[in-house]
Amino acid sequence: MSAAARSGRPRGWPNPPRARVTIRRSNLVPPIHPTSPGNDSPGSASRAGGRPGSVSSAPRRRRTFVELREVPGLLLGAVRADAAALRRVLGGRRGGRIGVLICTALMVLAAPTPRAAGIALAAYAGLGLATALVHRDRQGLGLKQSLRLLLWTAPAPLALAAIARLAGAASAVPLLLAVLVAYLLVERGLRAGLGGGPGGD
Repeated sequence: MSAAARSGRPRGWPNPPRARVTIRRSNLVPPIHPTSPGNDSPGSASRAGGRPGSVSSAPRRRRTFVELREVPGLLLGAVRADAAALRRVLGGRRGGRIGVLICTALMVLAAPTPRAAGIALAAYAGLGLATALVHRDRQGLGLKQSLRLLLWTAPAPLALAAIARLAGAASAVPLLLAVLVAYLLVERGLRAGLGGGPGGD
């Protein structure tokens, strides 16, 4: 049987034009760019700093600054030896500077004489060193971190010492007791299981 008979057309009729289908490669395979999320090429891994999905390729988390609106809550948490507040004080940037400013202002009000202020600063440094030596092996606490914790536990006792001085107390005992209470508050927080955090600036 001829092809014309099989197709049902009379012999001699022209064949109908065939439809041409053009398949573009771009419709089948999407282009892979070096910065696309699904690109697992070795080049992308080296640019990301490690293998795709590895910890080294993830963006590093930066420490945030301690904001002024946080200061009252952090001071209250430090007095209560709250672990979250103390960790925030240790890890937050500029936490040390803010603590220095607060303690300096309160020291001026609480110290009856410059000699008393010098004794209180010496006691502060000595207690900070003792805290670092005691908790260095167990919690990895350094001298910088222990001094920072004391800066944030000292304002409340120093405020009480300043009130006592303004009330007429001319002795340096309230000032020295404030430094001692700040040290005890730090010890309370550390013995509750607080680990030493990174020191900021």
